Amino acid sequence: MTVHRRARVFSWLSVVTIFAMILAGCGAAVAPAPAEPAAEPAADEAPAAEMAGPEAPMLAEMVAAGTLPPLEERLPADVLVLQPEDSIGQYGGTLRGPHAWDVFFEQGLLQRLHNDRDTFMPQVAMGWDWADDFTSITFHLRAGMKWSDGHPYGADDILFWWNDIVQSKYNVQAYRVSGMNPETDTVVKVDDSTVRFEFAEPRPAFLVSSRGAWSYGFYGLPAHYFKQFHPDYNDTAADKAQEEFDKLRDVLHQNQWIVRDPNAPTVNAWKSVDYKEGQYVLFERNPYYFGVDPEGNQLPYIDYIEGLDKYDGDAELLKAKTLAGETDILFRVVRPSDFPVFKEKEEELGIQINFFDDVFNGRQTFMINQNYIGDAAISELLHTADFRRALSLALDRELMNESIHLGLGRPGHGFSPPGVFDEAIDGAYATRDPDAANALLDGIGLDQRDSDGLRTFPDGSQLTITLMFRSGWGIGSDETAEIAMDNWREIGLRVAAKPV
Repeated sequence: MTVHRRARVFSWLSVVTIFAMILAGCGAAVAPAPAEPAAEPAADEAPAAEMAGPEAPMLAEMVAAGTLPPLEERLPADVLVLQPEDSIGQYGGTLRGPHAWDVFFEQGLLQRLHNDRDTFMPQVAMGWDWADDFTSITFHLRAGMKWSDGHPYGADDILFWWNDIVQSKYNVQAYRVSGMNPETDTVVKVDDSTVRFEFAEPRPAFLVSSRGAWSYGFYGLPAHYFKQFHPDYNDTAADKAQEEFDKLRDVLHQNQWIVRDPNAPTVNAWKSVDYKEGQYVLFERNPYYFGVDPEGNQLPYIDYIEGLDKYDGDAELLKAKTLAGETDILFRVVRPSDFPVFKEKEEELGIQINFFDDVFNGRQTFMINQNYIGDAAISELLHTADFRRALSLALDRELMNESIHLGLGRPGHGFSPPGVFDEAIDGAYATRDPDAANALLDGIGLDQRDSDGLRTFPDGSQLTITLMFRSGWGIGSDETAEIAMDNWREIGLRVAAKPV
């Protein structure tokens, strides 16, 4: 039996982010973090002619040289007006950090989540209209918007993604689309700036389920670029068509083309311009980005973002580089136990430690593999609600919180942020109760024990659950796994660890 685990069991109150103040010296403004993160004001829409204001000096030079159109010709008819967190920024600078490009991965989505984590705001789309029965949603795109190479962006790019990638006859495996069922749902072009997503059944949670860095293609793909690699649009021989499509699908997987193909245009605020696999990636501002600040300054403020291609570098080395001033932003590898070290050096090294509400539901969560088909008895257990409830009741979330997260976490079930459901659901089976867990296991027929005192199947055969987890990934993954295995052994379950 396999019990899949991903890095989440309880909700984090905050994520530690360290900003080295080198940015201020190279022209980019980094404002001090407020004691409490301020709620982001709502974004507004405004005609480009009214909002076109200053632009980055590097772009102004290109306009003067005749190699780039004027700003008003690069912006859509209605721009996205974004409110700064603290104040109007300054142009220039390079943001350096191992995971720096993570900060903009969701800029290309049709919608974005307000800082209150409750309200959806327009982004690539100007807005949307729901059908009364939630069986369709119509997105209104920004007329005149362009990809980073200046080519028009519109409904055809979304249709290319849906018709030629998701629904392609070359798909050997079904294409996974978050929040949609490719077998029953569809996407319809209403006009060049309007698309309608139609569902076979009501999908009121679509804006939630379709949001995220890995929401493949909801804003479309640059059809004018990727058609050259698609066997239906080039002269690929029939016997090579499947191979060519598989290569294209691999490139598009999890939107990695945004990072790994410097030639591919994007709608994000920065675009990849240099990439060395497994080592390095450099992003440069997108001259056609559709967002401005309230004074009409085209965003982004920062010229370049320099990061690593891989996350799994030496965490201690990355932290040492930050303390040495060689990086400007660090997260993901920072643990709560690192807080005292950085706090001690905060004034001496001119760094900031900022705590932000986490956008994830939880930092460690155990995912039960209910698709397991290797053994009928194990599969039946995984589909038994009381077995899963027993696993949850056995977990000592308070110990995990105190020993791994310095008490900064919020123990819970992890499948939704606190407050989404009422308290009875939010806290269901999330408080440690080994006696209740034992009673549940006894009640489903696992009341027999072997000579080691561990539970067996009713026929006396050995019962072993396997905990698969990514060692070294995220905050306290190994420590969390160790505590969980101890907890489950306490209720009589034999556990095999499988770090990957």
